[in-house]
Amino acid sequence: MRIHPLSDLGSDLLNIEKPGRYVGGEFGIYRKEDADFTMAIAFPDLYEIGMSNQAIRILYNHLNRIEGVSCDRVFCPAPDFEELLKKREIPLYTLDRGIPLYDLDMIGFSLGYELGITGVLTILQSGKIPVLKKERSEKDPIIIMGGPAVSNPSPYESFIDAFWIGEAENNFFKLVKVLRDHKKKGASKKDLLAILWDCKHIWMPGKTAVRSIYTTFGKNDRVVVPVFPVPNIKIVQDHGAVEIMRGCPNGCRFCHAGIWYRPMRQKDADAIVDEVKEFIQKGGYREITLSSLSSGDYQGIDELLFALNTTYKHRYISFQLPSLKVSSFSLPLLEQIAETRKSGLTFAVETPYQHWQWSLNKEVTCESVIAILKEAKNHGWRSAKFYFMIGLPVGDYEEGYEYNKEEEAIVDFITSIVRAVKMEIHINVGTFVPKPHTPYQWVAQISSSLAEGHL
Repeated sequence: MRIHPLSDLGSDLLNIEKPGRYVGGEFGIYRKEDADFTMAIAFPDLYEIGMSNQAIRILYNHLNRIEGVSCDRVFCPAPDFEELLKKREIPLYTLDRGIPLYDLDMIGFSLGYELGITGVLTILQSGKIPVLKKERSEKDPIIIMGGPAVSNPSPYESFIDAFWIGEAENNFFKLVKVLRDHKKKGASKKDLLAILWDCKHIWMPGKTAVRSIYTTFGKNDRVVVPVFPVPNIKIVQDHGAVEIMRGCPNGCRFCHAGIWYRPMRQKDADAIVDEVKEFIQKGGYREITLSSLSSGDYQGIDELLFALNTTYKHRYISFQLPSLKVSSFSLPLLEQIAETRKSGLTFAVETPYQHWQWSLNKEVTCESVIAILKEAKNHGWRSAKFYFMIGLPVGDYEEGYEYNKEEEAIVDFITSIVRAVKMEIHINVGTFVPKPHTPYQWVAQISSSLAEGHL
């Protein structure tokens, strides 16, 4: 059975928001028929968010390169489309080939944050797959999940058959090849689950798992631009992203990603240059993000940006770095970022209290930020963005500062910057959420009412 959205849903598509999310048919999709093992990579959020996700691009590209394996995409439907599927009694289907989800051999979810689990359940329910694993039968697909949010898989074990712990590159693809070979020989779902049980990087209730680490990241391999469909609609991040470093040299005590992606590994500069070239020539991108957890700490970042700007500035190709650690800013780095179009400057301050910053192992002084912004303004920047957190687990009192006065300290911090620099400032304030495997994993999160009061 195949679902053809334009014919099976017809004019009803005109009554929902952004029907381009659900019709498929994008330029550049894989259509591998007669595969021995069929699966889908599922992202538990809307199409325009999932199509911006680098992990989905990597998985889709690598899995479809495996002979005998077909990997389609599926994203979480918005409530209006979810209701339409129920009304028409049509199961949620893959975008690439219109396969109902229950007809696949396996569905792999990539969970980047805990609240995404609601999207996982929506996808299963809309795909007419029992949400609870104990209610599934031999004919239902295997449900596997990976990503940073499964570093503590226990809350999700009622819904998911198996969890991949760690990074997918190499080891997960080897596992899929093993599943393909056994499925080709007639293995049942029970047999395939037994294979998953024996994999050391798989966690299931009753067994332990070893985190998979992509040890050769950026060294022996030469990464090419993932073959990925051109989106039907505008997505949230419509630019090329080249991962220049995995892991982080800083040990911020609240940061889950810094723990999950250890150890820090740099990609060779030559590999980065090759990948940027592929993105520009084959992807048509005019803006490239050099992404990592702390791109300013890449050894040789000034020289790398200089080489890229020298090659591409006459074509008005711009390069941007995500949130930078203040201590990694330098005048040469600022000058290189300013070569072409100026993307925003972002500072993740977290808390304005210096003693709290020491507790977090992340020091960001107001004086250093002002010095950076003055230089940035001289180079043409007119705005900056700041991230703060409330509810950090650093005690009720530090050096006379009251915990419940933190919001006032944030206002004072920003006011000092605005008075000194007179730039347009954007502020994002979030609530601290304790993450597993970090030093703060056992501390309590402040209540929603207290958080709302602070905000």
